[in-house]
Amino acid sequence: MNEAINKRKSVRKYSDQKLTQNQLNDIRNIISNSNSLYEDIDVDIDLMEGKKIWNSIKGIVGSYGKVEAPYYLIGSTEEKDGHLQNIGYILEHIILKLTTKELATCWIGGRIQKKELKNKLKNNKNLNPRIIVALGHPKNKDDLHRKKEPKRKKLEELIINDQEPIEFEEILSKARLAPSAMNSQPWRFQVNQKEIDLYIKTKRGLVNRVLSKVGNLDSMNRIDAGIALKHIEIAAQDNYEKIRITKKSNKDKKNYEYISTIEIS
Repeated sequence: MNEAINKRKSVRKYSDQKLTQNQLNDIRNIISNSNSLYEDIDVDIDLMEGKKIWNSIKGIVGSYGKVEAPYYLIGSTEEKDGHLQNIGYILEHIILKLTTKELATCWIGGRIQKKELKNKLKNNKNLNPRIIVALGHPKNKDDLHRKKEPKRKKLEELIINDQEPIEFEEILSKARLAPSAMNSQPWRFQVNQKEIDLYIKTKRGLVNRVLSKVGNLDSMNRIDAGIALKHIEIAAQDNYEKIRITKKSNKDKKNYEYISTIEIS
């Protein structure tokens, strides 16, 4: 999974090649064995053929337009405190597992026709579709894996307290590689001796303020926080004996929204 973090990239052009029945069964098994960040939040991840939902995806805010793939994962969730971080955490685990299976993916978070999409899902529960992931074989096989370091802020720019040298540098370098909506990189970290506090940045420039309104960037940033948490967890599990993700009180800071604390020992 650590290697999947290093090589996974977003793929926006897909071949028409169908997945085999064994591959589809494997994906469903990965979905059913994915843990939640918050077990009390009801979530469904549906695997659907692309042609059934193309009309529900009207376009994506950003430079790359509509992503048409042979399959999609639809993340639907009960809406309560922490549900966006939770769905990001769950789906990133699935995406990284799919990366180890040599399958391509792309997060889609723009203008989704939620009501229309909900009518096509099999569940009858009070869950709302919040995020879609494109899935399949890449049109160009060379596009499957990352070939160079992605454009990201330096790690020092993501840490909001003075740390020299940086504690947990190897772990945070994996969080730094996490994908984010419009590459906004909203995650910020306060690093302490035995824990990492994860925040998302709330103060933005003019461009991001506009995008937050037209592209639902605030919601996407919370999903991005869940993705970063999954990266931290995977990296920490390879380096430390114990890791626990908790949510504490009275942690908000000016210009930053507190998300979670990762306790490491």
